Amino acid sequence: AAAAYTSRPLPEKLLIGYATDCNEKVARAVRSGVNVVIWSFVDIRKTNEQQGDTPIAMLTTGSLDLVCIQKLIQQLDSEGYDDTLHLVAFGGWNGPHIDTRLTAHEWYTFWKDNLGGLFHGIDWDPEGHDDQNQSTNLFSVACLDMMGKVSQLA
Repeated sequence: AAAAYTSRPLPEKLLIGYATDCNEKVARAVRSGVNVVIWSFVDIRKTNEQQGDTPIAMLTTGSLDLVCIQKLIQQLDSEGYDDTLHLVAFGGWNGPHIDTRLTAHEWYTFWKDNLGGLFHGIDWDPEGHDDQNQSTNLFSVACLDMMGKVSQLA
């Protein structure tokens, strides 16, 4: 299980960098002034299983190495960059939209329990798809509403 959820205040001036891989390049960017790192991408999906009345969700991390990210954040914090925000992104081009088969509360609880001890917040990045026939080219009211509800919970 992840450590307890911790939040950090948003810096007055933002210098944002996106990271798809955990490496020294990210650390150099923070040391050079980046104060918000957005790690891309992860996804939370409902499975067909239940635990009592609660649906079971699963986490897909793509190429992100969560253990490496945790160590890098700890290293940067120890160097004095403990005011740097580390957000995790959901979506991306050709990426999935939020899974509306979960309730906002179920989705947020899963995020908080599994990623909230590592990341300080969420970056919503729903986009379209190269294939015009894919459902992610449409932004449903249910998708947008759920993103709003999850954001309110955070």
